[in-house]
Amino acid sequence: LGIGAATRPGSWGGHACRLITTLGVSLPIFFTGLLLAYVFYYLLGIAPPPVGRLDSMFSPPPHITGFYLVDSLVAGDVALCIAAGKQMILPVLTLAIFVLAPIARMTRAAMLGVLSSDFIRTARASGLSSSTVLYQYAFRNAMLPVLTTMGMVFSRSRCAGAVRLRAGAGVRAGDGHAVRRDQPDDRHPLHGDRPAGEHR
Repeated sequence: LGIGAATRPGSWGGHACRLITTLGVSLPIFFTGLLLAYVFYYLLGIAPPPVGRLDSMFSPPPHITGFYLVDSLVAGDVALCIAAGKQMILPVLTLAIFVLAPIARMTRAAMLGVLSSDFIRTARASGLSSSTVLYQYAFRNAMLPVLTTMGMVFSRSRCAGAVRLRAGAGVRAGDGHAVRRDQPDDRHPLHGDRPAGEHR
């Protein structure tokens, strides 16, 4: 989507890409789900009814893993597996739009910056094909800031999870007493333990 929006800015595909990414970033995820159900089920009639994990005409498979696709395949019921897969289309599409929208916007911005650089003009002047210039030169360089941003977001989420774990383990039992890990230590960093009665 980001490549299409950057290489064809005035086409209907570029406008569609910008519309999808803008809606995916700006709309809440529950509203996106309701909008997709309204369009594809109520207006177009091509999506299954949004009634849950399984249509009311089918009964759940025997509980093995709790995942209807896997359980229906283990039970050998292909029709039930297809019905469970159809029920997952709109929820998966809703979550995918929410996740892909910022990545597509970053990819579009990075591709626009790379396509206007000197080495891309040199590659095109050398007689290379458009696909070679686009995917082997422009896309590789455009993905560097995108992957860096995604890595920073992932590392921040991991650090936040670690901080929450440390905060949850801040109070623990030791030698029969509750000890807070965030309390200052009474030992001097250079001279070892402080004498009794001496305070900071």
